[in-house]
Amino acid sequence: MEEKQKKDNKTLRKIAMLLILIVLLIGVIKRCSHSSQAIEQYLLALRIHSHPTKQVYVVGCDTTLDFTGGELCYAIARDLPLADDGTCGKKGCYIDISMEEALRIDDMLSVYTNTDFTKPGIYEVRFCSVVQNGKWEEELSCSFPIEVIDPASLE
Repeated sequence: MEEKQKKDNKTLRKIAMLLILIVLLIGVIKRCSHSSQAIEQYLLALRIHSHPTKQVYVVGCDTTLDFTGGELCYAIARDLPLADDGTCGKKGCYIDISMEEALRIDDMLSVYTNTDFTKPGIYEVRFCSVVQNGKWEEELSCSFPIEVIDPASLE
């Protein structure tokens, strides 16, 4: 009889330990998912890390945008002030990546522009990405100006 009671006590201890482990595991999983959601939902911003080398295009010579030398960054804070040149100022960056590479690997990243290579003027180039996490979706974007000039102005 005493042996059976010891066996029952051991079984009860195992069940109690198992329940405690399950509760702890659920708590860790909830905390991890909440933390990553909070980071993405409240802290990320898409910013210009550095401008492309080419920012002036010529009517009749250029027909496409050239992002060589340009970098984007995913910042860890939205409200950091921009530097005088409109970039992130290399502050608060979580990941910085070339614009060309970002377009290759980020399915949600798109480029929008009102550039008309046949007319001189100042135009905007905008990068947009959609961040999705379960119940919410948010668009992150950043932009920079380019200029299209008349070839006569080069003479």
